Amino acid sequence: MVDQAVVTRFAATISVRQHGQCRFDLKQFRQTREFPTVELRHLRHECTVRLWEQDHRVTVAFEGCQRQCQGRSRDYLWPILADRRNNSCA
Repeated sequence: MVDQAVVTRFAATISVRQHGQCRFDLKQFRQTREFPTVELRHLRHECTVRLWEQDHRVTVAFEGCQRQCQGRSRDYLWPILADRRNNSCA
């Protein structure tokens, strides 16, 4: 959840069928930027997560997050478009 460009809650498990999962939890990150794009950086690894909002949709993009993933799921970790109204992914 993002409130006025401050991330207050972020947890995601991205499952890539037959390739594994990638997991993210706000506890492992610190926010390093608010505008124009919210940016979270992992406390120990090179992983960066960027979020930006447009109306009720939130785009989440990942960079250098191989250690957050198991198997070959990192090869399929593409940006996600989430709908804040129902917490679904497009």
